[in-house]
Amino acid sequence: MSLPKCNGCHSRIQWKDVMKSYWFGYKPIQCQKCKTKHQFPLSSRITSVISQGCLLFIIFILLQYQRNVFLVVTIYLVTTFFITALFPFIFTYKTNTTIDQN
Repeated sequence: MSLPKCNGCHSRIQWKDVMKSYWFGYKPIQCQKCKTKHQFPLSSRITSVISQGCLLFIIFILLQYQRNVFLVVTIYLVTTFFITALFPFIFTYKTNTTIDQN
């Protein structure tokens, strides 16, 4: 498991660029060296939604058995942070080959 590489120049895409793209609605990532744009394919978006949905389901189950809401929310926030931090290593990217008409 490693950070993805640019399809144009094969340099590594930085973790912070992937996270910024994820948190701002899957914006295209631009390679720092060759300026190639990479986009999140639908499969990566579905992976993100499924993982977050599973976390919410687990939290729902925890709330059924554990009445300490503070503990459950803390567990949710910590797990969400760690899983989200792993997303750049899990996501795949595709090169944006469409030509902008602007």
